[in-house]
Amino acid sequence: MQEDELLISVTAEGYNADLIYYLTDNILSFNVLGYELLNGYFVTKILIDSLGQLHGYSEGEMLPTLNSDKIVDYTLENEGLMMSLSDSNELSVKVDISKKIPLLDLSDEYIEIEDLLEYKEYIVGDGFVNLYKGNLYFNKTTQNNNVLLIFENNSLTDSSYKSILSAIEVMFESKSILDYFQKNYSSISSDSEFTGFKIEINPADLSAEIVPSGSEDYEYIRVTIYRDEVNSLKFDSDVFESIENPKTGVSNYIIFGLVLLVIGLTTYAVCNRRTHKM
Repeated sequence: MQEDELLISVTAEGYNADLIYYLTDNILSFNVLGYELLNGYFVTKILIDSLGQLHGYSEGEMLPTLNSDKIVDYTLENEGLMMSLSDSNELSVKVDISKKIPLLDLSDEYIEIEDLLEYKEYIVGDGFVNLYKGNLYFNKTTQNNNVLLIFENNSLTDSSYKSILSAIEVMFESKSILDYFQKNYSSISSDSEFTGFKIEINPADLSAEIVPSGSEDYEYIRVTIYRDEVNSLKFDSDVFESIENPKTGVSNYIIFGLVLLVIGLTTYAVCNRRTHKM
């Protein structure tokens, strides 16, 4: 900190960035444009979460609210936070550091088909996808077969189950395969295995997956999808109408790629250290 400026320096995997936040009275403000947009947005969320800890929230407790699209409805006057993205892709953030920002009720939110379509090629084939939405963290990897891993804050609910159905629909575009899965596993209950699918509740070994910060506060479900077995299943009727991505642009809750994850882990300590001095 220097007078009314907070400087956060980020270094990871050969990447370097200096992000400057300005304090006027109780209002901390930040603007970023262009190639620094995603990193600036990500670091800013961690900074706001750190400020939330000064007001009694636990580490990471604010992140589901900050990852929600509904955060754009917050105002500086009412909730103590304003975040907006202009048509020219300039991110503007203002936060009242004297206020405890209220949390959103995200219990009904789940990962919908529209949330996955921008990454359809990675969902369908080999690839890696990470995203947060509401109380959920979604991770798709390919380890010989496709693996879905969904974490939910506190306990697994129907939101996790519906998120799995969305991923299966995008992956196969087959109503018959979706119906087959639902018939064999109608809700989250216990471990299960049937042709093409293996389901594990809170598996002990997560060494091959990336897990979210504070994962000890989550329950999780892993679905291993044996693609060759699923594709060998025979049904009378098969295909949904092809689903296409109806939108483009930057998602508010996507963290895509290992570099950003490393940046997040390194800056969390920096942000916590500096905001506690404010």
